[in-house]
Amino acid sequence: MALQPNDAELRLTQARTLAHLERWHDAANAAREAQRLAPKNLDALVLGAEAAYRQGKNGEAIETLKRAVTLDPESYEVHYKLGRSYVDNNLYSDAQSHLERAARLNDRLDAPHVLLAQMHLNQRSYDAAINSLTLAVALNPSDVNRRELDTAYDRKKKALAGTGGRIVMEDLRLERMFVAAHKQYATEPLGRIRLRNDSAEDYQGLKLSFFIKEYMDFPVTREIAELKAKTFVEIPLNATFNRKVLDIDEDTRVLVITTLAMADARDGSQEVTQAMTLYGRNALVWANSDMIGSFITPRDDTLRNFVREAVNRYGTPAQAVLNRSLSQAATLFNTLGALGLR
Repeated sequence: MALQPNDAELRLTQARTLAHLERWHDAANAAREAQRLAPKNLDALVLGAEAAYRQGKNGEAIETLKRAVTLDPESYEVHYKLGRSYVDNNLYSDAQSHLERAARLNDRLDAPHVLLAQMHLNQRSYDAAINSLTLAVALNPSDVNRRELDTAYDRKKKALAGTGGRIVMEDLRLERMFVAAHKQYATEPLGRIRLRNDSAEDYQGLKLSFFIKEYMDFPVTREIAELKAKTFVEIPLNATFNRKVLDIDEDTRVLVITTLAMADARDGSQEVTQAMTLYGRNALVWANSDMIGSFITPRDDTLRNFVREAVNRYGTPAQAVLNRSLSQAATLFNTLGALGLR
């Protein structure tokens, strides 16, 4: 490599060798270098995404695979691996889209159906999981697939027994959680869950709590005054994080716990646990412009100096007959104009 550092194929070969040795950190670095040298090399992108995934960096894996799918929208491997990463991040709508596409691109493989079943089981959608595993068994009647199908039937049976037969917690959907925007989740939902009353009687005084171990001091609890017979309701899930969340630099897997408590303690309670990824404090999505506030605040020296300079150079005179809002707008207009923005 020292003799030919700019050879993309050699870099890719190096990445493959390191991946074979399960040296995923080094493999990721070699794959990134191959991507830099050959940005449209699909193999470099797929290998880089796999190395990121094996290190638990699902956010990086997803972004890399999204680049790969634009290069080859008919690749089974890309759609399958993208669906896999979305499942691991509880982004089930996106996962389902890519896994179903993978299943159509190669209708002889059972793997997409097995992952779809896992996704449905995580959401407690037992019938959908059973349908996916039935297809998987038809394609590959292995002992593993048969056991998974039996397990799905068993979990459905248990869910319909006892308390679960009266009220069912299902379809837990969690959004991507960014540490940079942790305060917003106190008011903006981090996810949703469906409560379904399969019984012939109404239930009152239900309490649903949501908790993330280590990063919340107390659960956030929501009261459901009444859930009528044979109906369902979707409940938003909010989270109030403690300061420990600010220590997260890398993407981190955590366990979330959703608990439903009945008004009568004798009816017991239900609990759903699920893993999710907290994206490090330097991660953001540009689709949410509010996140930029986590990186630029009024306390930043650069911003304070910019504002002071703008007011001194382009601010309206103190004696000007303008109200405060109009004066600020004029200052901003003059400042942006001086920067060449129109």
